Amino acid sequence: MSEDNVISLVNFNENADKSGPILNSPRSIEACRRQGISPTDLLKQSKDQIKHLCKFNDHDSLKIFEEHFEERRKKKIALLLEVRAEVLDEESKGLWVIQGKSTN
Repeated sequence: MSEDNVISLVNFNENADKSGPILNSPRSIEACRRQGISPTDLLKQSKDQIKHLCKFNDHDSLKIFEEHFEERRKKKIALLLEVRAEVLDEESKGLWVIQGKSTN
């Protein structure tokens, strides 16, 4: 995988379609794994998706849930960025190695 094709927590498309790859960086995937967070949880929810999840039709309730989902999403990303930094630190110290990567 070339550096140009790497999709990490730093550069992923928060509006991406769930059918394609959301992340493919080993460090970002490891951060998600360690926290038990699915990469799909990092995508923005559309108003229609929120409406479907919450079963509310009034504008005020939808707005509250939309803000709630977005706040939780941003907190997850912030947490994962911290964990990713830990993974990078561990990698630099030889404590974490990408599976399948030569350690020569």
